[in-house]
Amino acid sequence: RSPDAAATATTSPAANSPAGTALTPAPATTPVVPVVEKLTPVENPAIRVTFTSLGAAIKQVELKRHREGTSGNVVLNAQSRQNVLALSGWPGADTAQFNGVENPNGIVYTTTLPDGIKWERTYTFGKSRESKNGLGGFLRRVFRHVSQLVGKPEPTPLVYSLDVKDVLTNPGAAEIVLPTYSLSVGRAQPLLVGGHYQPI
Repeated sequence: RSPDAAATATTSPAANSPAGTALTPAPATTPVVPVVEKLTPVENPAIRVTFTSLGAAIKQVELKRHREGTSGNVVLNAQSRQNVLALSGWPGADTAQFNGVENPNGIVYTTTLPDGIKWERTYTFGKSRESKNGLGGFLRRVFRHVSQLVGKPEPTPLVYSLDVKDVLTNPGAAEIVLPTYSLSVGRAQPLLVGGHYQPI
């Protein structure tokens, strides 16, 4: 035999197998794609929200018009281990790779869960004049009346909001029943440092 033929025979799996046995090929493994977190800050005159692509959730919220002593603005959820509106209970929801697209009013996250469900989560910033209803509206009317008596009209302040909407779409023909889930509300503490917490 030629040297090339001998080398081929000794490196062939069949040549090294006992007679009458068949080799089982190793199962193919699906490569695990790591989930990369992308932080996206979006703000308006009142708040600065840091969104995260991990679960299409909120990392933290800075209140730009409220000071926390001398350390800067009040930041909600800064010391929490969970993101605000992080969902748990759906298989694959915590490891899903969300794609975020900003728009003039906020940000939209989309992903596809392992069962084929398409998930779209939309955050929308809004603002409106303060309502005259409820306790806040009553106090505002009192303040306005007092300010008018002293000759200083009190304008109705703007109220800033952040709305979230989830849309789930099943593109397949088979019915999919989603399991029970929970949403994290995050953490608002601490709001006081040395007893100082004041609006600016």
